[in-house]
Amino acid sequence: MREATSPEVTDDEDETRRVAVPLVWESTRLRYLKRDLDADYRDGLKIQARRQKATVLQSQTEFTRTAPPRNLPEWAISSTYNH
Repeated sequence: MREATSPEVTDDEDETRRVAVPLVWESTRLRYLKRDLDADYRDGLKIQARRQKATVLQSQTEFTRTAPPRNLPEWAISSTYNH
């Protein structure tokens, strides 16, 4: 489901922090699923790798406006998304 990965940009104020820019069409269910997968991934990292991995925050003000991929399940696309 790589097509549903939010792009990340480096924070201008802190280079060790990355900001994930949500997809405008992303459903709440997909957003929570991605958050849980990210948490499981971080939990699986060894302590040293966790320290070296940049912190990723969700942007609250910006959205990526690309259209959703055609092969995503219906639940992954927000019911409020207008093409």
